[in-house]
Amino acid sequence: MNRRRVLVAGGVALTATIALFALRYALHTPALQKLAQPSPGSYSGSWYFPRGGPYLLGFSSPSDAVLSVDGKIVARGTGEQSGRVVFAPGVYDVTFLTRAESARLLWHPPGRRGALEYVPASSLSAEPAARAHFGAGAGASHLDAAVLTLILLVWMFAAFYIGRPQVDRRWLIALASVFIGALLVRLWVVAAFGQTWDEDEYWSAGRNYLENILDLDFSAYAWRFNYEHPPLTKYIAGLGALWTDGYGGARLLFALIGAGTCALATDLGRRLFDTRAGMVAGVILALFPRLIAHDVVVGHETPSVFFWTLAVWFSVRAGQDLDLWLRNLVYASLALGLAASTRFANLLVGPVLAVTLLTLWPVHTWWRRGLVAGLVGPLVAALVLFALWPRMWVAPLAHLQSAWQVLKEQNMPEYYLGQLVSHPPWHYFPVYLLATTPVLVL
Repeated sequence: MNRRRVLVAGGVALTATIALFALRYALHTPALQKLAQPSPGSYSGSWYFPRGGPYLLGFSSPSDAVLSVDGKIVARGTGEQSGRVVFAPGVYDVTFLTRAESARLLWHPPGRRGALEYVPASSLSAEPAARAHFGAGAGASHLDAAVLTLILLVWMFAAFYIGRPQVDRRWLIALASVFIGALLVRLWVVAAFGQTWDEDEYWSAGRNYLENILDLDFSAYAWRFNYEHPPLTKYIAGLGALWTDGYGGARLLFALIGAGTCALATDLGRRLFDTRAGMVAGVILALFPRLIAHDVVVGHETPSVFFWTLAVWFSVRAGQDLDLWLRNLVYASLALGLAASTRFANLLVGPVLAVTLLTLWPVHTWWRRGLVAGLVGPLVAALVLFALWPRMWVAPLAHLQSAWQVLKEQNMPEYYLGQLVSHPPWHYFPVYLLATTPVLVL
């Protein structure tokens, strides 16, 4: 790997990231500052409700606070407080009394549940309801979405520049064809159904996570939302949530990731077999009903499959290109970390990578390379998970234990190995993986 290329790309990406954070700081108006402040600790103005139905309205405040909407007290107290009220669509007067500068307004518009989400500044106005005006961007955070999207694109370009993969142009066109075909199939059905299980939970928590990052708020309390799962799925969903008040933007991102899996699998098939096998594999995945269904909703499954495929793709490259095996091993370890940052169960890709490498490496190199892989893989993956999840920065073991306390409780009993169980044993996920993986894939 060209060290100069790494330094240049990394330096440019880091500089651009800092500049974009500074730009956001200069242009951003915190939500409470969108309201008028007639006296210290008192905020007033109006609040735009996009649709009619039951709302959860509240706040998070370290000191005593009172929230009134349309002349009625909705919530009061300290910490996180909320109340359920029904409103028709429209603009309503709001008054919020709090001495805490760190206080935030929280809500759930009709159609969402789970973690309460931060109220965007675009839904608030300093004007009273009779004079307030809200544009088409109400409910979204376009500045934050644009800043994060640019940061993501900068780092993706840096990674591509560092890797500089040498690909035959005709094969690149074939991969692009699989990607575009898979994406079109997914976009065709992306709006064909309503909300699915936990979409709102990840959407809302992810929105809050990204706001925390932009505000440089890494306190454990700010990262309490949906803490039982690692954050990567929620980051993806949150980016879509910042662009639009609805699931369409987030679902588009998941559709792009799903199409990327099809392209990766196409090249993986070519590497393991031949060009025809790769194309057949890509087309099958592009049209596979279960993958299509998962790729057009917000959930852990789509990024999990993508990062599994990415990790295996890099491990195959590490096994086939013996001159660059260490570089590709690091990349595979990074992908393992991203998979684990999506869902804890994705740690099961670790043994898959080990078997892949041992199958492809010459036997006489197993001891030396296997020792390096056994050290590098877990270390890099752990560092990725730690870096991406600020909740792990303080008392990581305690926070992992609190996550497990939630995850070990089933939503409902299910049959496992012939018995109805409420608390599956430790071997549940390995057995599940073996039972659901096609024999030819194994």
